Amino acid sequence: MLKLKWTKVALQDMQDTVNYINQHNPQAARGVAKKFHDASLLLQQIPSLGREGRYPDMQEWVVSGIPYTLWYRVNHAQSMLEILRILHDARQKP
Repeated sequence: MLKLKWTKVALQDMQDTVNYINQHNPQAARGVAKKFHDASLLLQQIPSLGREGRYPDMQEWVVSGIPYTLWYRVNHAQSMLEILRILHDARQKP
């Protein structure tokens, strides 16, 4: 299995999202955090699930049930899956 690494930016994306949702609905915020966590673990096991990203060496995975996409990269040399960003689907992509 690949090692899982989150970039600081991706962790900040997740924290900002969960904090924003928590202001309006704490239960939903916990559910969203769990979906992010579950999606990252699934990709760690099966990284080929994502589609080819808009940029070289990057893949995208739409998180089931919520309008967010995990952007990630697989580094086979280091046996690592790196979560790069979490973005709302309505946001302009980087």
